[in-house]
Amino acid sequence: MIDVLNFFDRVGYLAFEPGTQVVNTEMALDRFGSRVKYYYYACEQEITARSVGGKREWEHLVEFHKAYIKWLKKREAPTKPYNARQIYAFLRSERARCHRISAR
Repeated sequence: MIDVLNFFDRVGYLAFEPGTQVVNTEMALDRFGSRVKYYYYACEQEITARSVGGKREWEHLVEFHKAYIKWLKKREAPTKPYNARQIYAFLRSERARCHRISAR
């Protein structure tokens, strides 16, 4: 799970850090935003727990999540938090998808 959070943190850095916008922001939000939202809600306690002295371990991931919520509001899509059942179903589908890909 940490590798996934690190990946999304890196994408957030590449898309949102001023002066280093290597990845198109709109593309990052469109392609990865929904997954960032699920993983953020699934790991929110861990992300918060790893905030030390105002410095967050996954600061670009948090920024990515906030940007995605704003982006959804502009598109008038619902942004309510997911319940535990929805998060569990998403993580199961992600795990199954990853295993199918790695089995090739």
